[in-house]
Amino acid sequence: MNTAHSLPEIYNPQLTYQQQHDLLLQVGRAMSEYRGMTFEDFRQELIQRLNVDIEEPGDTSRMLLLYEYLFEQKPAVCSAAVENRRSG
Repeated sequence: MNTAHSLPEIYNPQLTYQQQHDLLLQVGRAMSEYRGMTFEDFRQELIQRLNVDIEEPGDTSRMLLLYEYLFEQKPAVCSAAVENRRSG
């Protein structure tokens, strides 16, 4: 993510769908690792909870909604780092 501003890089209109999807997968892999699960188990959990497959999210709006969900689930340590960057 770009740390120069508060908007995540995934919202950059110059990114292709594939680049946005790659960012989403990076966030998903980091979240699965943090939660101590395999990426496949995490993927299945998202399918069950949200009915969206992180590997095939569909259109851009579904992908961005999934990103927002993952962003809201981020660990507190990540939230503190974001706040430190904003205030620093």
